[in-house]
Order: sequence, then structure tokens, then C-alpha cells
Amino acid sequence: MKSIELKTIRDQLQAAPPVGFHGPREGIAKSGKSQAGKRQPRA
Repeated sequence: MKSIELKTIRDQLQAAPPVGFHGPREGIAKSGKSQAGKRQPRA
């Protein structure tokens, strides 16, 4: 059950990350683009 739950959450985050999740990540993307690129190809 947990693996399915995590997969659903990941799909939701990739489809449309919440403002609270996307906001701080933008700052992280500037300091480490390789990590942000792997996690969020859209960014």
C-alpha cells in the first residue's frame, strides 16, 4: 500500500506541485540545478 501511495504523491507533485512545495524549491534550483533538474524536469 505504501509504495502505491508514494507513487501517487510523486505523480501529483510532478503534475502540479503545490505553491508551498514549488516556492522554496525555486531557491534551491538556483544553488543546485542538477538536483532540481532530476526531481523536477519542468523547472
